[in-house]
Amino acid sequence: LQMNLMAKGVVVVSPGQSIAANQGFQAGDIVKSVNGEDIHTVRQLKQALEAGAQQGGWNLEVNRGGQRLSLSIRY
Repeated sequence: LQMNLMAKGVVVVSPGQSIAANQGFQAGDIVKSVNGEDIHTVRQLKQALEAGAQQGGWNLEVNRGGQRLSLSIRY
């Protein structure tokens, strides 16, 4: 993926035909936080996404190629 090996967060490897792909996630994106909660493991990401689903959406901080992106997804 040609990325910083010291980056912290969960890396999107292949969004494929998933909801993540439909929301614009790309391979190599690093999810740093969800709804203000720092993300360091896939388990933390899963738990934060499940909690956000009960609250009607997510505010995510993503690192894409060294740039910080803020995404808000509501349903």
